Amino acid sequence: MRTDVPLRTSLHATSQPAHRYQHTTRRLGHAPWGPVPWGSAPLLTALALLLTACSSSSAAGSQATATATTMNFPTATTTATTPVPIPTPLASPPPAPPSVYFATGKGASSTVYALNPINGAVRWRSASIQGNAGGVFSVLLAHNVVYALGSGGPLIALQAADGKERWRVSTHRVIAPLVMDDGIIYLSSSADSFSYGFVDAYRASDGKLLWEYNTGPSGGGELAAANGVLYLNVDLTLLALRGSDGAILWQHAQNTSIGGIPVVADGTIYYNRPDEVFAFNAADGAQRWTFRQSYGSSPYGFPLSVGNGLVFTGFATTLYALHASDGTLAWSKAYSRTYIEATSFAGGILYVTQTKGTVAYGGLVALQAADGKQLWGIQLSDHSAAPPVLAGGTLYINITPTFSSSPPGVVYALRPSNGSILWQYRATAGDVSPPVVG
Repeated sequence: MRTDVPLRTSLHATSQPAHRYQHTTRRLGHAPWGPVPWGSAPLLTALALLLTACSSSSAAGSQATATATTMNFPTATTTATTPVPIPTPLASPPPAPPSVYFATGKGASSTVYALNPINGAVRWRSASIQGNAGGVFSVLLAHNVVYALGSGGPLIALQAADGKERWRVSTHRVIAPLVMDDGIIYLSSSADSFSYGFVDAYRASDGKLLWEYNTGPSGGGELAAANGVLYLNVDLTLLALRGSDGAILWQHAQNTSIGGIPVVADGTIYYNRPDEVFAFNAADGAQRWTFRQSYGSSPYGFPLSVGNGLVFTGFATTLYALHASDGTLAWSKAYSRTYIEATSFAGGILYVTQTKGTVAYGGLVALQAADGKQLWGIQLSDHSAAPPVLAGGTLYINITPTFSSSPPGVVYALRPSNGSILWQYRATAGDVSPPVVG
């Protein structure tokens, strides 16, 4: 008997024109029916009739002649099912001391590292990970396990304490960083002229594929997950999928493609296009507000950040702080010939990475989030910088090569008070993924 049951659902509501393809959520390891239980309604009814007949015959005693009654019980039909295999639970991974985890990669080969956060000393490094295409570009940490993902697969789980591999699975050609929520890892893959894109959900404990959502020729795009719900944008439609089985909770059609990297905060989903910010209600997808700047678009699809009731984003050379409630401008800050690349918020401070377009420049500034006043600024190298991470009183940031001829990537540990360098670790070759700390 089939245990994989395809559930076909149209991406758009029935009132809208039919889409050129059907999206499919395929749940794995689920049996839609099973044996008829002893507590089924027909069997209980028959037993009740028998007990009633026996009671009446006993009450009549010797004054009545008992008449034998033949009861026709319905035959219970048992449908044979194939038991769903339950994997043997993996033993809880050993606890690990706080470390800085990241991956380096060049070509299809990658290595995951764990560094001492105090001095940058290497605690362990994994064996070389061979992918189908491209190195590891996304690392995630949860429950003493490090999850590493390459652009062509595989997805690998390593013990955070010693780097020992726990499991690995093959994936499609992914196009977005790992997203994890409520014990489930979500991946998004691209589409091409030969195949559709997909969103895949894996159980974090053992790598079991739970379900797969067909996103069609548009591909899956960037993902965000929170409170058991996965959010994504496909074509002109914003979707919310239930994390446990991929069922559509709601879908909201747009007049334009929103794109960008979504951020979920305080019941709102924020999307950042090169020239516009969108805010949607996470409960039903209704649009709350939009902000569009008027000075031309930015060449970057950088992530925005949220904190202290503000949404921080940048367009070209201007940094904006918007009120999260309605999208109105709180303050803005313009730079000369320096493009805003990414922002991150922590402890009332806004950290902004910058670049100079065709001129490689890995700049980082720290601003007061309330008014944009600059506290300090540094240039780390001639590379492109990702949003920094504040953990344990230290600021960590990765710098990746801008050009193929550039030196290898670097992971820096900085003092958040003034941006001075505590230590740095330079890869032997290639890119460095954004670090995670824990």
